[in-house]
Amino acid sequence: MAQSDAKRARPTRWRAPAILLLVLAGSVLFWRAAEREHSRAEGERPPTRGSEDVPPLPPGPPAIAENSQPTPPDLEALQKVEQQAIATARKVGPAVVTVLSPAGAERRRQGRYWKSGSGVLISPDGLVLSQLHVSHLGPDGDDFSITHRPGERTVVFLADGREREAELLGANRTYDLSLLRLVDPGPYPFVPLDPERRVRTGDWVLKLGYPLRADPERLAPVRLGRVLGGVPEAFVTDCRMTGGDSGGPFFDLSGQLVGIINCGDAGIYAHFMGGWPEPFDLDPFSVVSAPRIATLLGALRKGDISPVGRRSHIASLQVAERLPPEEWAQGARIKGTATPLTAPLRDSVVQILNGGVPVALGTVVEGDGWVVTRATALPQKPRCRLPDGTEVETDVIGVDKACDLAVLKVRAPDLRPVRWADRFDQPAGTVVAVVGPGGAPITVGAVSVARREVRNPVAPAHDLPLRIEAGPLSFLGTPAAGGLVVDRAWDLARSAGLRPKDRVVSVGGVAVRAPENLAGCVATRLSGDLVSVEIVRDGKRLTLSLPLLPKRETNGESRRIDDLPVLVEYAPAGEPADCGGPLLDLNGRVLGVTVRHISYGGAAIPGDRVKSLVSDAQSGRLTGWGR
Repeated sequence: MAQSDAKRARPTRWRAPAILLLVLAGSVLFWRAAEREHSRAEGERPPTRGSEDVPPLPPGPPAIAENSQPTPPDLEALQKVEQQAIATARKVGPAVVTVLSPAGAERRRQGRYWKSGSGVLISPDGLVLSQLHVSHLGPDGDDFSITHRPGERTVVFLADGREREAELLGANRTYDLSLLRLVDPGPYPFVPLDPERRVRTGDWVLKLGYPLRADPERLAPVRLGRVLGGVPEAFVTDCRMTGGDSGGPFFDLSGQLVGIINCGDAGIYAHFMGGWPEPFDLDPFSVVSAPRIATLLGALRKGDISPVGRRSHIASLQVAERLPPEEWAQGARIKGTATPLTAPLRDSVVQILNGGVPVALGTVVEGDGWVVTRATALPQKPRCRLPDGTEVETDVIGVDKACDLAVLKVRAPDLRPVRWADRFDQPAGTVVAVVGPGGAPITVGAVSVARREVRNPVAPAHDLPLRIEAGPLSFLGTPAAGGLVVDRAWDLARSAGLRPKDRVVSVGGVAVRAPENLAGCVATRLSGDLVSVEIVRDGKRLTLSLPLLPKRETNGESRRIDDLPVLVEYAPAGEPADCGGPLLDLNGRVLGVTVRHISYGGAAIPGDRVKSLVSDAQSGRLTGWGR
């Protein structure tokens, strides 16, 4: 009543201007609402570059809507995803290619270091869809204004290893897209671009590409993930990717091409990773959608190069509807579905310790304490933490440098050996889990490259136990009064007990005041050494013992897999300290023992080779450190 009386008491001379302002404000709001509705009808358009005209998306249903593929509630549903993934990988794999720029092709001819990316054949006469920075980028860096021109020639490797000459066509700077044409007429295996093919939040997708390096004996690794959200022109996925994957395609589980990778970006990371608990084991990437690519294909075919300007705003894609983190491919729901399979391995997985810190897992392969683990992670005198938390002495019985495996004898006869699979040649797309302590699933992913024998593998360069130059410490921090406040800790730093917000005062007795001080703390150290890390946590001073990684693994990975004579690749992989554990299929059987952690996944030694090495160690044909 008081508010009504106050309104009636206001001078009447203010009413006309107020009414006029309300009318104007209402008009603006109406105009903006109409504009937003028009934008939704036309499809959200990014800012254009200069005079570039980005055509609208064709009309149709929203590209991102409610989940079309719910999270598998049980094992049967996950097995269905597996069957579709296997069929899709088999169908589309032959169309995925390796792409070089003209500058990269020239460096290759000269025997110099060269980079490569990925692409996909979208027509039988050899049209290849890739990214501008893969095929057209000039030799002087990543400046999008310096590009190779249409008509220049380069090199493309087909999935079967054949090398083909290719001609550059057009490129689009806004979306970092490019088109090439193979010079030889074909026909070639291909996956057509369907302008109506759209994905929805929660859909399962496969990422294919050639990460790290091209290898004519290796098909494009498969990564299984989900659509986290998006807009009509692009979507975001949690598939694991790294260098070399640029230009690579995404497919839905029916085998249809749904997009080309765009980029990862701090904006995407912050938007989609908000609230995601440590460890941050992935970086979400944006993907240009098939409908958007279809609107640009005509200009790319004609050899158009879009005007100079900044890259698309979808690099910082933010959407209203996001798939909840627990529904992601590595979320709690998926891991919960796999837990009934992994839990029976509770007494089949142990931890290998260096100074009390876990540096690897061990897989119990036979009764009476026979364990297999990753050899290059072992200290000179390893100890073992059993499933009940007890720590016991461990004997190194045999070491195979080629396979990076060590056979141990643990003084614990009651451990339960794993059950091996009936076969060890599962196809790409097979769903697998990396099993950790307590039988918990560390990751749930897929076989990315089926079992393969490596011809002429690179000989191991170092003796074991591995004692080579140590790399940087595995944590990042911000300078603060009297130390370095930890922003993020990973790998062995986290295993050693280092946590975000800890204040690091010294490392190895050397005071730490800035990030650049850390290199000096380990400059003369070797891998496997233990360094003391003095920290302040909640006002209390603590000392941690931190084992050092070899220099080649300080980015959380061993980029080498060409030194293994036989392997199965899988993705994702967890962390280096998770190597040595079992790789499990959806039948609850073990396919192999994990030995490599690489940026997009990992590698395991197949079970038949593991069993053979254990037999050799038991018979004395395979010996340990000093024998």
